[in-house]
Amino acid sequence: MQSSSKPVWGNGVDTKAPPLLTYELTGQDVQCWPQGKSTPTAERDLVLGLDFGTSTVKAVFGDSSLGRDGLSFAVPFRKDIGLASYLLPCRLYQHNDVFSLNRGGKVYSDLKLELLTNAESVECQQRVVAFIALVIRQARAWLFTQHASVYQSSKIIWRLSVGLPSESHFSSREATLFELLGTAAWILAGSKTKTFDTPNVASALKRARELQEGQAPISHEDVEVSVVPEIAAQIYGYVASEQFDRDAPNDFMMVDVGAGTVDVSLFHVKPGRGRKWDFEFYTTVVEPYGTINLHRHRLDWWASAIQKDYSELGDLISAIADGKKVSDIQAGLPGRLEDYFTDTKISFTKPADHVDAIFYQKVFSQVCHYGYWQAFNGHLTRDDLKNLPVYLCGGGSRHTLYQKLKQANDHPSFCSWMKLDFRVLNIPSNLDAPSLSHQEFDRLSVAYGLSFLEVGKVVKAIPHPKKLPDSSEPWRDNYIDK
Repeated sequence: MQSSSKPVWGNGVDTKAPPLLTYELTGQDVQCWPQGKSTPTAERDLVLGLDFGTSTVKAVFGDSSLGRDGLSFAVPFRKDIGLASYLLPCRLYQHNDVFSLNRGGKVYSDLKLELLTNAESVECQQRVVAFIALVIRQARAWLFTQHASVYQSSKIIWRLSVGLPSESHFSSREATLFELLGTAAWILAGSKTKTFDTPNVASALKRARELQEGQAPISHEDVEVSVVPEIAAQIYGYVASEQFDRDAPNDFMMVDVGAGTVDVSLFHVKPGRGRKWDFEFYTTVVEPYGTINLHRHRLDWWASAIQKDYSELGDLISAIADGKKVSDIQAGLPGRLEDYFTDTKISFTKPADHVDAIFYQKVFSQVCHYGYWQAFNGHLTRDDLKNLPVYLCGGGSRHTLYQKLKQANDHPSFCSWMKLDFRVLNIPSNLDAPSLSHQEFDRLSVAYGLSFLEVGKVVKAIPHPKKLPDSSEPWRDNYIDK
């Protein structure tokens, strides 16, 4: 490292976001028919699927009455090409107590992580409500502008479907909290106020609690809010397609790499009653091993190394401190630890001591031990687990460190019968998302699933008693490195 070394990752959070698409409509109205016109007698069910992630939010409207299999519309937020147009950074701006999506002196970019860490914090709850309400308005303004001819002659029966990490879904506290915040955001989005400030956000939260306690909603408050495991929503595009074989085992493992977490679940899916789908989870593990935490893990190492051997480079220490505050890096994460600063070289005595190797071992253990092999303990047989379909999804899954998971079958700790079959989620034919490529669909797969999926039973499987292995079996057949 030299005095000329400079950081090469994106550090700052702009106080002005990239411009949003603009419309004459504000998105406040919950119905599309022209003012002054009598209420239509025809009703139409419509679902807004909202994938509220650590770094970005994605939104898809699902209308099951259109076409043979229904039709969904991915919501573009920005004038851009391909996937980027459908990703809205989870950043809330505040200026003079007014919240917005695109301007303000204060910037909040850790909305979801701070909420999950401080669920009782009123400030965290209010910021999430304000952000989601602004997203709902933006999405409705787009829908009623682009598809007015479809919806202006019907009364829409609304449902808002919000995703949760699979592990959090089994926590009644978190599921109830997200249902409350979703309801409050819907109330706020449909209110008469043109801008959102702290008092009217607080008022929306108060009203949402009253509705939960049994008070009747007025017209713009009338919405069914459902909280769905993100993993279940993600697989929906496959189970609803012609490729899905109801007579097959239909056990799957999903590995969703986000900015904050890696969400791993191994589960069984089957058709339930009516049009619903039932999910039985054998394993579900959520760990803070997402790309931003990889970034922070690397920055910790760099800070320690610089303080130890290059203490005179104080500006680099300051840059590292700033870098650790950011929960999303729109420009992308450096591929390697070595790529963080110019004019530097790194060497480790043993490859296993490399910072990335240590972090990857944690990810591998989460996915392959606690997510995959653990299902062998009382749930699935060797035959069930051999060639298990696996979907590696999420924005972080493109990073080279997580792509190494596709080489898991060659890992020395894998037994001969342990095989993972990595597959790609196909883009559904009933998703209207212009310029979205086949390789990018997994980024919208949760929001798409949320817009259609009718969840029946979601249960955790109870392990079955298991016969002890024959003493002649090698011990290694029941072991995988942790």
